[in-house]
Amino acid sequence: MNNNATVENTLHNRVDELITYSARINTPKYMTDITINYTPPKLRTILISDLIYTYKMCESTAFKVPSWETKRNSIACFRYCLKHLGMTEDMDTRYLGGRHPKTGLPLGKHLIRTMPESFQRVKVAKSLFSKGMVEFYEEQGIETSYFATWTTLVVRAKPTKQFIPDRIIENVIAKCEAEKDNRTHFYLGYLLCYGLGLRNSEMRRAKWDDMYEDLDGNKLIRIHAPKSGGEYQDRPCDPYYWDKLMEMRDFGSIVKASSKEMREIFPQFLKNECGIKERRAVHLLRKYCGHRLMRSNGIYPASKALGHADTKITDMIYSGLPTLKATA
Repeated sequence: MNNNATVENTLHNRVDELITYSARINTPKYMTDITINYTPPKLRTILISDLIYTYKMCESTAFKVPSWETKRNSIACFRYCLKHLGMTEDMDTRYLGGRHPKTGLPLGKHLIRTMPESFQRVKVAKSLFSKGMVEFYEEQGIETSYFATWTTLVVRAKPTKQFIPDRIIENVIAKCEAEKDNRTHFYLGYLLCYGLGLRNSEMRRAKWDDMYEDLDGNKLIRIHAPKSGGEYQDRPCDPYYWDKLMEMRDFGSIVKASSKEMREIFPQFLKNECGIKERRAVHLLRKYCGHRLMRSNGIYPASKALGHADTKITDMIYSGLPTLKATA
């Protein structure tokens, strides 16, 4: 019995030594200070101003982080909501989970109920409380239980407005074509938006290397980080406007102007000199492109050229009333 006990103890000791040795040789030197039974620190409540700053500076690979432009718009809309709620950024984030004293509703629902004309701003402000952002806040040690009513808030989609063209585009074309040599960046912006159907942000970051021709002779442009999702999207182009662009081919960015120039001065040019009355003047060029492509190529090619996620979107915006032929 003693011999058996001695052998058993020897085996146990040998196994312990092997486990210890294995752990030592498989653990990198720089990982020796890792805490095995880690207890995270208690989440803290911060000021709303600090929350805005954290959202603005967020960088992560775990989810798709909003662009700087989206962050700027979301913060502006969030501050608009705070103003209408009578809140300030000096208040802490616990108040975001409260209810409004007049209606007894959570703050987000109160905003939608009392100012339905601004529901789109509430929808944009919700970007601060997306699931990905809430997880990021928790990683930074921020208490997020107060954001639940904002994260789960359902904001109805903005009704799709059907596009009805008029003859103002003839004046726009004439004015932009006249600027080919004087203000080349406006001319190129016009070709990208009206000719190829790019959005304002897509136009500003488009590069000459993004334009190419495939083996079948199709003219294409590659849009990186498209609105519909994914890393990139290859869109077919109107050959006429593709060729007009390629006549101007250079290196680097297609539109060699500052972002401010194309985001602010170009729309003013379209409004003041071309006569466009719409608030989103540059986006209106894309609408006219969609209308032109829809009428000449049909719904599917137009949807692909515009980068829509579904042909239903193209149909709702550009179909219009059908032309009926006489029947016997």
